[in-house]
Amino acid sequence: MADEEPISVKGATILGLLKYVSEKLGPEGRAELLKSLDKKDRAVFFESTDSSEPKTISLAEWYPYRTYINFLKAVIRKVGKGDINLCKDIGYWSADRDLNPEKGLYSFYASDAFKGDLSLIYRTSIPVIWGQMYNKGKIEIEEVEKGRKATFKVRDFPEVTEESCLIIGAWTERGSRLVSGSEVKVGVKYKPAPGIDCEFQLEW
Repeated sequence: MADEEPISVKGATILGLLKYVSEKLGPEGRAELLKSLDKKDRAVFFESTDSSEPKTISLAEWYPYRTYINFLKAVIRKVGKGDINLCKDIGYWSADRDLNPEKGLYSFYASDAFKGDLSLIYRTSIPVIWGQMYNKGKIEIEEVEKGRKATFKVRDFPEVTEESCLIIGAWTERGSRLVSGSEVKVGVKYKPAPGIDCEFQLEW
């Protein structure tokens, strides 16, 4: 990707957060929260900055990462009372929704083909899902201890925020259990070393 290309997320990411907020605050609370965003971000959600008429967010289109993060931070302030640990709840909720065997966005990974081999899940699914949701950064995966521990790192995405990292870690933790039936613990480190933007340490 060219450096000048805007940093973007797929609409599916924003739609998921919109659904989460609707469940927590209701339609009116969600609209009020969106109207609290600045003009540039409100323009993503409404027909105009002065309008209450919502825009349709497309599942497959790209939207500014900046808007997603500002929306997420507003959700943390409102729903989580400023506690960043709300990101874990959002990550778990998203995994339950995304990996629903019948209607989840990633129901394919809930199939029997991925049960019993967590290493296979991480090698095949995590890099693919990342590329589908973000237009920047890359995932590097390494098995630390065969069948027991793994690490994956996000590189080339210095703009990624701690909130994003926490949601991804929680999604991975919950998603791993949903797919494999195994209990997986995911430790998250934000900016742990030069050149590493997020690091996730998995143990099962």
